[in-house]
Amino acid sequence: MESPKDLRQRRKDNVFVPQEININVHGKSSLTSKSGIVYATSLELSNFQLALKYVLIDTKRHKRAWFIGFFTVFLVVLFTSLLQNAIEKSPIIFVKLSEDQVGEYDLVMTPSSTSDQRSFFLNFTEINARLADAPLVNGSVPRWVLLGRIFSETSTLNTSSAFLIVDSEREKAIGLGREWKHPPLTDTEVHVSSSVLRTIGVQPNRGETVNLQFDALGLLSQVGAVSGSLDEIILQTLQNSIPPNSGIDLSNSTIGDLLPGLQQALAPAGINASVLLSRLFGATNLTMNTPIKEVIDDYVALVSKSTIIRQEYIVMDGIDSPDGKYPKLLGNVVMIESSSVKKLLAKAIQNLRSQNLIPDVSILRGILPFIPAEQRVQVEIVINLLSGADEAITNFQQNFNVDHYALSVVTMYKDRFIAYVKSQTGMDADLIDFTNQVADTLGYTFPVTFTLPLRTALIPLYFIRLFLDQIFLFVVVVLIVLGGMLIYSLLLSNVEEKTYEYGMLRAMGMKQYVLIELLTTQSLSFSVPAILIGLTVSFLLYIPVAGYISDFSLSPIDITMTPRAGLLATILGLIMPLVSIVGPIRRALSRTLRDALDIYHQVQSETSVSITKLEDLGLSPWQVTASLMMVVMGFVVYYIIPYAFTFGNLPLFFTILILILLGMLFGLSLIGTTLQPFAERLCIYILLWGSDYRALSELVRKNLAAHGRRNIKTATMFTTALAFIIFAGASFALQGHTIGETVQLATGADIVVYGGLTRSAMGMLNEDPMRNYLNEMLSAPNPLITGFTFITPPLSNVKYTRQTRISNLAGYPNTRINIYGVEENYLDQTYVRFFRPSEVSSQFSYKKTSDGKDNVVSSLYTEAGKATLPLEEGGIRVPPDITSAPKNDPGNSTAQADAVINEAYKDYVDVLISESLRLVASVDTNTPLKLTLQYNVDSVNASTFIYLCKARAMIRSFPGLIFSSYRQTATGSPVIVTMDQYYRMMKNMYDANPNRQEEMVEKPPKAFLRVMMKSGSTMTERETIMNGLRNFISDDLTSIQDSIELVASTGDAIDILNIFFILVSIIAVVLCFFVLWLSFTANVNENAWEFGVLRALGLNVSRVIRMYIYEALCLILSSVLIGSVIGLLVSITLTLQFNLFTELAFTFEFPYALFFAVFGMSLAVSIIGSWLPANGFKKKDIAIALKNM
Repeated sequence: MESPKDLRQRRKDNVFVPQEININVHGKSSLTSKSGIVYATSLELSNFQLALKYVLIDTKRHKRAWFIGFFTVFLVVLFTSLLQNAIEKSPIIFVKLSEDQVGEYDLVMTPSSTSDQRSFFLNFTEINARLADAPLVNGSVPRWVLLGRIFSETSTLNTSSAFLIVDSEREKAIGLGREWKHPPLTDTEVHVSSSVLRTIGVQPNRGETVNLQFDALGLLSQVGAVSGSLDEIILQTLQNSIPPNSGIDLSNSTIGDLLPGLQQALAPAGINASVLLSRLFGATNLTMNTPIKEVIDDYVALVSKSTIIRQEYIVMDGIDSPDGKYPKLLGNVVMIESSSVKKLLAKAIQNLRSQNLIPDVSILRGILPFIPAEQRVQVEIVINLLSGADEAITNFQQNFNVDHYALSVVTMYKDRFIAYVKSQTGMDADLIDFTNQVADTLGYTFPVTFTLPLRTALIPLYFIRLFLDQIFLFVVVVLIVLGGMLIYSLLLSNVEEKTYEYGMLRAMGMKQYVLIELLTTQSLSFSVPAILIGLTVSFLLYIPVAGYISDFSLSPIDITMTPRAGLLATILGLIMPLVSIVGPIRRALSRTLRDALDIYHQVQSETSVSITKLEDLGLSPWQVTASLMMVVMGFVVYYIIPYAFTFGNLPLFFTILILILLGMLFGLSLIGTTLQPFAERLCIYILLWGSDYRALSELVRKNLAAHGRRNIKTATMFTTALAFIIFAGASFALQGHTIGETVQLATGADIVVYGGLTRSAMGMLNEDPMRNYLNEMLSAPNPLITGFTFITPPLSNVKYTRQTRISNLAGYPNTRINIYGVEENYLDQTYVRFFRPSEVSSQFSYKKTSDGKDNVVSSLYTEAGKATLPLEEGGIRVPPDITSAPKNDPGNSTAQADAVINEAYKDYVDVLISESLRLVASVDTNTPLKLTLQYNVDSVNASTFIYLCKARAMIRSFPGLIFSSYRQTATGSPVIVTMDQYYRMMKNMYDANPNRQEEMVEKPPKAFLRVMMKSGSTMTERETIMNGLRNFISDDLTSIQDSIELVASTGDAIDILNIFFILVSIIAVVLCFFVLWLSFTANVNENAWEFGVLRALGLNVSRVIRMYIYEALCLILSSVLIGSVIGLLVSITLTLQFNLFTELAFTFEFPYALFFAVFGMSLAVSIIGSWLPANGFKKKDIAIALKNM
């Protein structure tokens, strides 16, 4: 018998439960425990079978709903797994891009010198033997890079090039240059850069020949074996061999001074001393009065001339791209096989012998008997030395092995692809193991320096990898939200359609938990097949992607799916439907049987009343959610973000930023739904005209209000999707623009020549021939360039300079700065749009730049020394002498001191300074500045020059130089002066240095050259100018960069990302289409009776269908409007954030193409999504429609 309590509960649920299957929940069953467990298990299996049979039957009846759910999960799983797999494998693409720039160089070893040992070459044979058994080393190869000239055989055309000497067979064996398509060379063949061949008018693979010329003696200077001029080295070496007490100074001696008895000793043999010396040293017209320095100078001139080697080669292939074989920065390259080096060496020695530059020892041995006994011993020593040197040269030539004299050695890492695709931390850990093993194998005293070019090139690209990871996170979250909302709408619509059916099942005795199992099974019925098929299709689609990655990177093809990609997609495919089903389950279980069995009951007309005791109220779910969000946000802000900064965890930091941005996007989308009704009314006034407005406007407005609860899901999805699409498109346009602008800001002009910033003349630009060449190009009938300008190196890079600092007159605070000298035309021949002054002195009338700004650089020249500060308005008042030191001449010392000080106040330096110095150094354009120039007197001591300066302007941004308004950049910030003032500071240091050895240069050295091309210049035209400038480059420290090509290469990457987001946009719009279709299908089904009434009142079918189409258009267009505004707001926020770091002028790039494409798809979705369900009632009779059948 049922207890009264059980009976009341059954009546409350209005469910009939047969007594024979009732289980006592208190455990007091007449059945045994074992049989109870068996019975419960059997009951659960039967419930599962019931749910499964019901779902199978229901799927056959409602294929559309199952297909929509299946397709949604399929899309999310497919896209997530495919994208995640590609993202995890994509780092190999960055490796290839880096290899194209710096070569496939894992480790480069170059000679190094220590206090105990000086090394100019590397013995590759020894290195290769030691590394042969190193497990992590795949192999090593020697490399040589020499600077020389290449001449056309049939014309006088020539240009400079880098001669790259390689061992092709060895490099192929270790995999260096995987993409290199050119065949190995013989001793008489070369591959030449195509740009060089075009310059000298030679065709590749036509049997044409070229002459290569390089300076063998210059090689010694290049590797550091000769530090200084050869004549000074020889003179100093000879001077050191003379006893210090002899009193002989070779620099001021003649031949007669050194050998007073030589001529007399040789007279009996009839030998003339000058003839003998001529034959010995190749000199001419020597007499006893000839200075020793002149003899040495003539000898060095002949040696230098004889060591310039010129060799003919046959041109094979033209090189269009380095393809990882060598760094792109080398520019023009001529590739030579290392096997031909021995022939070049033999030719150099032959040249020396043919010019009698290697003394003939037999001549000296013949005259030895005629030399006085007191000098004969010394001469014998010289003969033995020369004889040993001649024998050494002969043995060196015969036993020469080029591998023993490598300028560098490239070592390849065996597991390079595995290491480089890891995170930065993982990559660094692997490369540390690799370099440690190499160092341990060679020995810690081995004189080499390690560099890792590929790792260095990958570091900037690491941030792009992080950016792509955040894009993936952004896309996945948005797709999850859209997919979840679609599945939620699908299941909720399904529950609402089957309210009566579920009510009947419950009336027949189905427990509520069985109904939950039924809905869960229904969700899994489409999610599980979608996951399996999605992963399968993702695997198949990834095969061509893997093939492209393999072909592009020339790495082994890998078609496997990473565990992370498969697991993430599977979890999303399962969790998304299960979470989305919570709402429909609650809706299904919240209905009473009376409401569920009422076939005329509609959700829109539903009124519910709930009574809750105040003591049971507690916190609402929204309050709990908001509280938890605040706690999480506080934890993230006060712990996670500092943690990411402290440990340099950039992925975590950027993930937090992107999640905040997503929260902002979703939050604005939810807020935007409150504006939906107002936007819908606006759309009604815009869309409906004439008779349609009179007949349908109120009906459309009523439908929008009546269907508001259901339409809000569609509106939210469309608003979120549009906001995401606009934001993503604008963000990528911003990224492309920012990258291009940053590159142009750094380079400053179309073509930039960078000199090596060294303290010696080596690396500085060869100004005069470059200037003459560019002036010739300017004077041509159709000039390719519009102008050029030179810049000095920082004054701190000039010899003798220790440091330069600037401050106010008090000297506190003071900041280290870099002083640059620029020419008057600088702002006319650079990207002037990046010139942004923050404060300009108001005393002068300035010449204007091309964009209307004050040309303060030109003013430094035209208004030099004319600035008057506010404190000088009454004239310069020299401060009184406050020292108490005694004066040598009390009569006029004070007047002299005042005159000196007065002159110092008048002879000031005009400067342009960074805005960042305003607070750091407490300066502005109205403040007198003190420039402190500290220079080295010797290796230990230093002295100081102090200059009074006046700032003509303070600058936030300047083309080609790093100016900023942030105080963090004040240290080392640029200070601009005229070339005259720059030279004055150089000369002051030179004149004050007692240990100077070289002559003062006639004008300031130049480290940078910026050239502006004509508008719309082509690659060929820029190549012509760059090759012309390369003719005047005499070292390997100078490089040329084409900023236009550099910016264009970034545009290709942005285009690929835009295509990716168009694909994402299509997926988002498709998901929105399904939601709209479901929503309007439910709307039409619920309003079928209204459809019949309107037709009975005389409204024709087409107008009724248009009513639903207008409703959909108002809904979608209002969502597009709100979503676009939200996307713009978030995009502008991101733009402002970027501008905080880059300090670029605010520019907003709206993705017009993407917007109009999505707008067109949205219109199509709204029309098709509303027409399809409405058209289903088109052929129904009015009576049937009124019966809602």
